[in-house]
This record gives sequence, C-alpha cells and structure tokens, in this order.
Amino acid sequence: MLLDTTEENRSLYSAAQNSPGFDNDRITLLHNWLQDIISISCSLDIGCSSGGFSALLPPEVEKWGLDFERHPNLPQEFNFIDCDISQYWSVPQKHFDVVLAGEVIEHILDTDFFIQQCFDALQPKGYLLLTTPNLSSFANLRSWVKTEQYMWVDSGANQFGHVRYLAPKPMNKALKNAGFDNIMMRTVSGLEGLQFFPALRHFIQQVFPLRGNRLCVMAHKP
Repeated sequence: MLLDTTEENRSLYSAAQNSPGFDNDRITLLHNWLQDIISISCSLDIGCSSGGFSALLPPEVEKWGLDFERHPNLPQEFNFIDCDISQYWSVPQKHFDVVLAGEVIEHILDTDFFIQQCFDALQPKGYLLLTTPNLSSFANLRSWVKTEQYMWVDSGANQFGHVRYLAPKPMNKALKNAGFDNIMMRTVSGLEGLQFFPALRHFIQQVFPLRGNRLCVMAHKP
C-alpha cells in the first residue's frame, strides 16, 4: 500500500491510543507563556487530538479544534472541524486570540502555507504557540555523528510521519515572512544522560538555550 503524507499521518495519529502527549518541561513553559497573554477568549488548536494542548487554557475560553477526525476523548464543548490540516482550513479569519500547534508542523510539506494560515486565523494582537522537534538539538547532532541519520526520520512509512524540520533560525525567518513579530523561542528536554548531574545539565542548557530536543515558539501578530 502506497501512502502519501496525509494518509500516513491519518493512520499514525487518528487512533485514540496514538494521542500525542507533552512532557512536563513543555507544559510548564507553555503554561507560563499563556499566563503572559492578557486576554484569551477564543482559541484554535491545530491537530487537537484529545485536546491536551488546549487543556492549558482557562475553561471559559471558546475552543476550536482541527484534526482528521474527532478524538473520542475530545471535550464536547470544542467546536471541532474535521479536515486535512496540511490543506486549507475552513475557519473564521482574524478570529482567534491564540492559535496552538503542538507537534504538527513537522508533518506538513508546505510549512510556509501552514504558518500563513496560522497568521490569517489570528486576530490582530493574537499569538501563535507552536512546538516541534528541533533539528539542531544536541541529540540530533549526536545521532548524525554516530549513524549519519537524524532522529525521528525514517525512510519507511508508518514511522513518525515527519516530513519537515525547522531549526530556530529558519523558523524565525518563516514566521517573520508571514508577518509575525516579537518571536520568542526556547527549547526543552534533552541531555537526559546528565539527569544525575542536574547542575551541569542546567548549566549547558543555559549556555546553549536552543539545543534542546523540542523547539517551542511564541509569535505575535501585530
């Protein structure tokens, strides 16, 4: 059976048992960023799955979600639209205070189109919060040295479904080209081999703040 990116991602992530999760480092960082946004009345969660990313928002926020199909554990109050998130989304334009995109852009071939759709869906003064594997992480660089193969990428179908990776500098450029400003980036996770040396791990993370495994982004629409 030949799979295109849409069908591969559908087969990998539509099933309930394959819902993506977020580690504590990402949860803490994203929660802190959301606390800094003064007013959120309406949000859009792209690739929402069971709504884990949106759970960081206050319960009174009007929540919208996009995915291949409605996850059985997605809260009923979500305004859910089933769609292929790599294509055009039929959502209100200039409508949302926050657009959330947790671990989805790496599954999209046309990342510029994806980022532009995020920008267009946001109200002026809105924010995009995005997470994705970090191409320039220490772990990825170590994998390349050892095997000449980056992590998360496999030539066979039915692996992770990843087709694009963005390091911090290309991500920053793509966001600016779409119209975003005040772009914040942090990376989390990684260096687990130093878990018994927390001071050393913390020092390395401070010196190299963009070498963690997961790139987290907050970008502002003027």
